[in-house]
Amino acid sequence: MRFEPEKTLVLVRCYPTEMMMPQIIGWFVQHGLPVEHIHWYTKRFITAATNSAIRDIALPSRAEQIVFIDADMKPDRRTDPFLTADGDVVGATFPVDDMAIWSDPHVAHAGLMRCDRRVLEQMEQPWMDRVFTADGCEVVKCPCLYFSDKARALGFTIRRAGWCGHTTRRQPEGD
Repeated sequence: MRFEPEKTLVLVRCYPTEMMMPQIIGWFVQHGLPVEHIHWYTKRFITAATNSAIRDIALPSRAEQIVFIDADMKPDRRTDPFLTADGDVVGATFPVDDMAIWSDPHVAHAGLMRCDRRVLEQMEQPWMDRVFTADGCEVVKCPCLYFSDKARALGFTIRRAGWCGHTTRRQPEGD
């Protein structure tokens, strides 16, 4: 899947601040994406909000590629390979509190992830979800890993390319 700006929709997760890093818009526009292809959304429960954005914004659009990006990401020239990498799902590496999440090369985390529309169309809802232990006390699979596992099970390729700056912070409790 080659990045084609005119066929790409960007979904920016803007919770809890309802604001995004200005360089997100600048970086995408610099790479030819029309600014009207950038949409932001915010809801208390990020996983549910992402599923709603896929259902209500991405799939009704004509976009062939969907980019998910957190509002606190800081793309720059080191992020450029993310746009040119081949794969049905492409994720960038970025700093997080626990860098061990990057140990599996076949997982894309949704802080910055590009996805072919076919992946979303062929995947059953929910696209993203948290998986808990039987007693519901611990998360055993984050929404990104849940998505990656489902995509791989459907035969889609997952690649990682590029580095993106990120303001690491702890997520609000509950999502």
